[in-house]
Amino acid sequence: MKSPHKMMFFTILLSSTLIVISSPSWMAMWIGLEINLLSFIPLMKEKNNSLSSESIIKYFIVQALASTILMFSLLNPFLNQKLIISIPLFIKLGLMPFHFWYPMIMEGISWMNCLILLTWQKISPMIILSYLDLNLITTTLVMITNLMSSMLSMNFSSLRKVMTFSSLNNLSWMIPLMFISKPMWMIYLTVYSIVSSSIIILLKSMNISFMNQLFYLKLKFKWNIMMMVSFLSLAGLPPFLGFIPKWISIQEMISSNLFILTTSYLISTLILIFSYSRLMISSLLLINNEKSWNKCYFYNYTKFSMLNLFMIIPWTILLT
Repeated sequence: MKSPHKMMFFTILLSSTLIVISSPSWMAMWIGLEINLLSFIPLMKEKNNSLSSESIIKYFIVQALASTILMFSLLNPFLNQKLIISIPLFIKLGLMPFHFWYPMIMEGISWMNCLILLTWQKISPMIILSYLDLNLITTTLVMITNLMSSMLSMNFSSLRKVMTFSSLNNLSWMIPLMFISKPMWMIYLTVYSIVSSSIIILLKSMNISFMNQLFYLKLKFKWNIMMMVSFLSLAGLPPFLGFIPKWISIQEMISSNLFILTTSYLISTLILIFSYSRLMISSLLLINNEKSWNKCYFYNYTKFSMLNLFMIIPWTILLT
């Protein structure tokens, strides 16, 4: 993001989310969402990526449709506003069954734009959703999203799609937590953003986009270990950093008597951990056994030393 115009749009993108957070009315929030959309689209455009234009069109159509429904629900007082307002927010977040656009767009954009879409772009719709109630429809959708995203993450060779369904899985954890406790939701979002950032920076630095590249690239043992730690942390396996927010979420949901939802989430987490463990163990067993077919570009090892904290920080918190 070296060009001045992209820096300008990135600044507007950050500001648009702050507009939504600080807005006193629904209409001001809608304006913030539109500014967010129009500032993210220029960031998606890339000269050397032929798929970026297609992804931009798809993203604009989906987001414009959701914004139209949201505006219609705000202007029509005779409808069940809370239900109608929820639908466009579910579309913007990519919750199932409105998730079909999400993996397609992720495949056509760069890793850095993927990171923005997985993290920052979730904040504004979730803030608006938090002003509504945790009703039966929302609970059902997040439960379906949680279970299906864990299962679907096992069926794709594209790491962008794996990160997409991992994002949906973590999103389904954050939404109930957001209604229960805003501070705990902020902790979860922060930890998820840190873990996702470390994985995406790692994948970008090694120029990896598909599962089979993990098997056939001649990666050093430390890179395989760092990759394994990052994915298992994302899945929420103790004692890694990603376990802490899920542990907090389980405590909060149990205290709110959401026992069925908690049980469902625990089952999906086991599926996700199994999926990532199978992938990472296979990668470690096949290390250096095949000829490399893709050139890797590594950052300095010290730039990834933060990943070592994934094993240290959780135990420090638990012991104190």
